[in-house]
Amino acid sequence: MDCEDAVFLDVCKGIVTYRISLSAADTTTPNPPDVLLPVPRNSYLPLHMDIAHQTWEAHTTTLPGSPRSFWVEYGSEPVAWHLPAGVVHDRILSQDPHATLPLRLTAHYSSFPLTKVVPFWEQGFESQFRHVMKGSVCCMYDRPSAFMQHPSPTLFSDTDAMIKTGSGAKTLMVHRSIRGYAGAMQRYPLVVHLGPNGASSFHGVAATSVTSDTTLQEALKGVGVVWEDTKAVVVQGMPMCPEVPFIFCMFNLVCADMALHVVITMQQRKE
Repeated sequence: MDCEDAVFLDVCKGIVTYRISLSAADTTTPNPPDVLLPVPRNSYLPLHMDIAHQTWEAHTTTLPGSPRSFWVEYGSEPVAWHLPAGVVHDRILSQDPHATLPLRLTAHYSSFPLTKVVPFWEQGFESQFRHVMKGSVCCMYDRPSAFMQHPSPTLFSDTDAMIKTGSGAKTLMVHRSIRGYAGAMQRYPLVVHLGPNGASSFHGVAATSVTSDTTLQEALKGVGVVWEDTKAVVVQGMPMCPEVPFIFCMFNLVCADMALHVVITMQQRKE
């Protein structure tokens, strides 16, 4: 195993922990227990909620027949559960300087905020997730055909194992397979999470403009982020310095969806 593989696997071992309470609107018995939920950074919150559903089944009459009505919030805002768990964690910490760990979420089985968050994917998550990965592959190679034709007989099984367990080894295997599909990459998929509400935007950084000397600062400048205006730049829970090589981040710190997620806290401007 080379040095970069070791870094990638070590990052993917990370666990983020949430403390989740059942909302008062869905509670039918006094003091339902909270659930302490550890989730791998490279996995997704919906894949780890079984213990919560089982814990609260005796404490609510609104446990849904369809899990699409289930959602969680931090403070008064719905959580973007469709992002990797580590990215969700980093986004919350970037928005709330007073947050304490483990982060406290509130779970709801009613009043789903359809205008603010996409329906829960708990059923059929794997097929939905493949569509997300297809977007990354389209960004890399202009077409998803190689991914959809799955030349590797173990690609889909590795992908399913990767998102369920957050396994660094599985993520590395899938990432290598996709990187070898169609020759040289056209672009690198980059997702920037920016602003007071954690707004995110997907970018493709042209591979022809990236060399081994290109820094993360330069790559972000190419998508409109000025480093001097930032307070913190975080990737996989780690504060980054401007000189870190972009290629290193792209090949070692990507999430399970094959994109590099960068969470940015901007400096507050003085009036």
